[in-house]
Amino acid sequence: MTTGLAIAGLVFSVYQYSESRDAQARARREAKDAREAQQAATIAQNRRERQQSIERARRRRAAVIAQSQAQGALRSSPVQGALGSLQSQTTANVSFQNKLSKLAQFQQSRLDRAAGAQSRAASARAAAQIPGQLGFSNTQTFSDLLDGFNTTNTFQGVGANIPRNTG
Repeated sequence: MTTGLAIAGLVFSVYQYSESRDAQARARREAKDAREAQQAATIAQNRRERQQSIERARRRRAAVIAQSQAQGALRSSPVQGALGSLQSQTTANVSFQNKLSKLAQFQQSRLDRAAGAQSRAASARAAAQIPGQLGFSNTQTFSDLLDGFNTTNTFQGVGANIPRNTG
């Protein structure tokens, strides 16, 4: 009768473990899909900001050119310097936005790895609990094994027959 209960308990524990693992896999996929959607939104936002930055720079450049043409100073050094400065600032802004985008992608990959590690740890924890659900304790079993092994008697006299150099 107890063997049948133990087997039933084992089957139920394995079933629970399987269901838990499937649920964790579903949760992991859902979380990954949510993170990918968030990452896509972040990438789109960064792209939009880059485009807006470039458009603002084009408007400023056009305004500088229009004002300098109206004054007849389009080829002057200050106007050329202003145009170069606008180009340099635009390039720096776009470069910074690209770096932020790459850092966000790197962060996302690390979050994905962390979520996978957490899932694997939860699966291992669930698997480790199966023997305990059946009434077995790994520490008790190991302890019982060590209690039957008397180290003092086993190693007594091990070095007694070794010849010693007394000279």
